[in-house]
Amino acid sequence: MPEVFSSADLIGRPEIFRNLEPPAMLGVFGDPVEHSLSPGFQTAALQAAGMKGQYVRIRASTDEFPGALRAIVGAGF
Repeated sequence: MPEVFSSADLIGRPEIFRNLEPPAMLGVFGDPVEHSLSPGFQTAALQAAGMKGQYVRIRASTDEFPGALRAIVGAGF
């Protein structure tokens, strides 16, 4: 699994998020976003709550953000 997904992944290949194990449920957008520690503790919180899902990083520039945000529903978030 990639450490960081792109907005192009989210828009053009939304199935990859549903097919992750566990599937992506939440995410953080940014540019850069590689430094975010959120996925580790948020995924742990989901698991502690008995929820099957993970928190992922998505790199999206300011210009890409509106399209990426619209695409999250189709990706199963």
